[in-house]
Amino acid sequence: MDIRNQVESLFNVKRQKKLTQAGENYRKILQANPDLQAIEDEMLEASQEVALTGVYDEEKMDAISAKKDKLLKKLGLQGADKPKFDCNICEDRGYVDGKVCQCLKKELINAYFNLGENGGIIKDNNFANFDIEIFDDQAKDGSSPRANMEKIYELSRKYAANFENEEDSLFFYGPSGTGKTYLTGCIASEVRDRGFTVLYLTAIELMNFCRDRQFNSADNKDYMDQKDQMIKTCDLLIIDDLGTEQANNMNAGYLYDIINYRTSVGKKFIINSNLSLMDLSKRYADRIFSRITGNSKNIEFIGSNLRMKR
Repeated sequence: MDIRNQVESLFNVKRQKKLTQAGENYRKILQANPDLQAIEDEMLEASQEVALTGVYDEEKMDAISAKKDKLLKKLGLQGADKPKFDCNICEDRGYVDGKVCQCLKKELINAYFNLGENGGIIKDNNFANFDIEIFDDQAKDGSSPRANMEKIYELSRKYAANFENEEDSLFFYGPSGTGKTYLTGCIASEVRDRGFTVLYLTAIELMNFCRDRQFNSADNKDYMDQKDQMIKTCDLLIIDDLGTEQANNMNAGYLYDIINYRTSVGKKFIINSNLSLMDLSKRYADRIFSRITGNSKNIEFIGSNLRMKR
C-alpha cells in the first residue's frame, strides 16, 4: 500500500469511528427522551413512505426536521444528532467535489516528510540540539568555520521564527559534511511545528518522481498530479543534495518548473548543494541558476567534513 492509500485509509477509519460514536451517543439520548424518539419515528415513517411512493414531500420533511431541531435546542442538545468531524469542510472524507481537501493535503505532506531515512534525519533535528562546538574554531586556511556557522545559525533561527514574513528562499552551498542538511532540518522542524506544511526530498528523489510522472500509466495520473501539486504548493519545499541527480533536459525542465512556479506564487524553498556557485552555474542553464540564486539568500558553508571526524 502506497503512502496516499495509507493516509486515505486512516481518514476512512477516523470518519467511521466518528459516525459510529455519534450514533451510539444519540441512541442514548433518544432512550432518555421519548418525545425526541417519537419525532425520529415520525421521520422514519415519512422516509419509508417516500421509498414506497417515490414522492418526496419536502414541506412535510422540513416540518419534521424543524420540530426536531426545536426540541434539541430546548433540551440544550443542538447538533447532538450529528458527528463532530475534525474537518468541517470535507467532514473527514479528505475530498471536496473530487478535489483534495486541505486537511488531507497536510496529512499527505506530513507522511512524505516522515518517509525514509532522510526524512528521519530532518525530523529529528532542532535548534535546541545544535552543537556549535563541533565546528573548528580555525581552519588551515585561517578561516573560522565556527564563526561562520554562528552567523548561519542565527540567520536560520530567525528565518524559521519569522517564516511567514520572509520573502526570500535559502540556498545553502559548500563542501559535504559541513552542516547544511542538519541546519536545514532545524529550520524544517520549527517551521512545521508552527503549523506550516514542509516537504523534504533529495534531488534524486525529486527527479525520480519526475521520471515516474512522465512515463507512468494513466491509472496513476491522479496520484501523480496530487503529489506534483504538493511539491509546488507546500509552504516550504526542501531539495537536498542538488547536483547529485542525473543531468538531462527532462530533469532540468522539471526543476525549472518547480522553482519558477513556487517563486511566482510566493512559496519558499531551501536548496542544499555541495556545488560551488561557479559549478552550479556550469551545471545548470542560466534560467535555473538565476531562479535559484536570484530569489534566495545564498549562504556558503565552510570547513572540513564533520562526518569524517566521527
